[in-house]
Amino acid sequence: MPNNKSHKTLKIALIITILLIGGVTAWAAWVANHYKALIKDNLPNWVANATDDVYHVSLKDISINIITRRVTISGIRLWPDTVRVNELKESGKKTSITTLELEIPKVEINGIKWANIIANNEVGCGQVVLWNAEGVITQIPVLLDSAQKKVADSLKQRKKKAGVIKQFSVDEIRLVQSDIKFKSRTKDNDSFSFDMQRCNITLNDWLLKAGQKNDTSRFLFAKKGHVELDSFVYKKEGLLYNISTSKIDFETDKNSLVLNDLRIGPAVTKEAFYKAIGHQKEIYHLHFPSVAFVNMNWKKMINNNQLMADSVLLKDPNINVYLSRLLPPNKESKLGKYPHQLLHKLKLKTDIQCIKINNGKVAYEEVNDRTHREGDVKFEAVNGMVHNVTNIDSLVARNKICTIALHGKLYGKSDITATFKLLLPDTNGHFTMDGTLKNLDAEQITNTTKALALAEISSFHVSKMDMHVEGNQYEGSGNFTILYNDLKIILQKVDSSGEKRKLNDKPLISFLANNIVIYSDNPMKGDSVRSVSTYLKRDPQKSFFSLIWKNIFQGLEKTVVKNKQIEEMAKKKGKKEGFFKRLFGKKNK
Repeated sequence: MPNNKSHKTLKIALIITILLIGGVTAWAAWVANHYKALIKDNLPNWVANATDDVYHVSLKDISINIITRRVTISGIRLWPDTVRVNELKESGKKTSITTLELEIPKVEINGIKWANIIANNEVGCGQVVLWNAEGVITQIPVLLDSAQKKVADSLKQRKKKAGVIKQFSVDEIRLVQSDIKFKSRTKDNDSFSFDMQRCNITLNDWLLKAGQKNDTSRFLFAKKGHVELDSFVYKKEGLLYNISTSKIDFETDKNSLVLNDLRIGPAVTKEAFYKAIGHQKEIYHLHFPSVAFVNMNWKKMINNNQLMADSVLLKDPNINVYLSRLLPPNKESKLGKYPHQLLHKLKLKTDIQCIKINNGKVAYEEVNDRTHREGDVKFEAVNGMVHNVTNIDSLVARNKICTIALHGKLYGKSDITATFKLLLPDTNGHFTMDGTLKNLDAEQITNTTKALALAEISSFHVSKMDMHVEGNQYEGSGNFTILYNDLKIILQKVDSSGEKRKLNDKPLISFLANNIVIYSDNPMKGDSVRSVSTYLKRDPQKSFFSLIWKNIFQGLEKTVVKNKQIEEMAKKKGKKEGFFKRLFGKKNK
């Protein structure tokens, strides 16, 4: 009997448990269906009210688990209301309008606070995960006129719809493996875009309140944000260059931004580039494997259009410049285009206290119009610092000098240093440059002099070269001391009789040059060291570096040539021969 009674009690308990589970399940299903209908019916209205009726939203399906407080939504689509966007354009409230079109295959919402939705008209949850979203952000200018005030006043009378959600709050929002495109058009009808692929964005403590003003301390309405992009590509209509990176990492709490594999280079071949330009112009290939902004003020960047950082670290930068002299010269004036003058004109207000360069490479390559050959100048193992990069007037008033201090290896062997000082507030672009070169040999430069000056340097050794150049956008002067020995040259001429141009030696004029015109050493045996001064008017069609380069070559010419009268006689003969003009009169840049 006791056993039967025990079995009966167990059976009753089991039945009650099953009924309770069934009841809870049925209740959960009923509540889930209720909330499913509630969300489906009210989501468009919630979004409309939260965005001032700018956006519509739709979804394909929704799954709700009351017990685990999880909601899964599939097929979400968000798009702007064109009528409302046009109203905003006409209102005169904004100088530009930014809209978003978004498609999200899957959204997972965890930890929903159901009670707050019912009691307080507040949507809150622990986590929102958006999978594989595709979005297009479009920014267009608004042209304002006086008639728009009436429209703006009428918009103030818009009535809020019933059932408005007071606020949305999420502990964490994650955007996973998503692609976003930004398109913009300026008032001048210029357009540009950039594509961000495989974005992973995390936003913590995200909060959006109805009618709230923009909180400049937050990033995309979040207290903390972390953005990772696998690919970024910038494009502009008519731009002959592409700008791209393979990875971007940005963290608000660390105030850090890192760009990996940043590349700026031509979007077309050299032939297509010059066909489009139609004249001589440098072609740049820039590669920065790592660009790291340290303690960057992202709030100033987003809210005030100001780029401010304690430092920028450039690791292994590689800069290549190519120029063909086979095309007509560029007649455009370059006045006002020195580096610090361009910085002053930059619309983006900038203050970078220090730029650190680690193990850089710089190469300049030029195709000569006579020889059709390429000559180059290469700097390797370039390290240095750039201090006080700013165009903010109050900061310039405190520190007027931008200093660039660099050291490296010319052609990978010869030690070279250069310190530039740029006077930031000077509208004429005053600058100074002090440099030193040590241990340069003929074999390092002879191929370049053959290509660009029709002269082979058969022997030459510079033990030390001290140089000082200063000037502005109108003129430049310098002081040079060049210590060298055993200078011997072989002058050449171009033979263009065949399909390919050849260089033939000119023994007689080479003999005269080596024995009559030039000094083989500085100092010559028994003589004192020769130091020279230079002065040049700046060609307004030539660059900042051209003025420095021409002063250097004038310094070389004055140091090497024995007698100016002999040189002038040679130059008159040189209208046919052209040596001194080629060797000492540096090609324009």
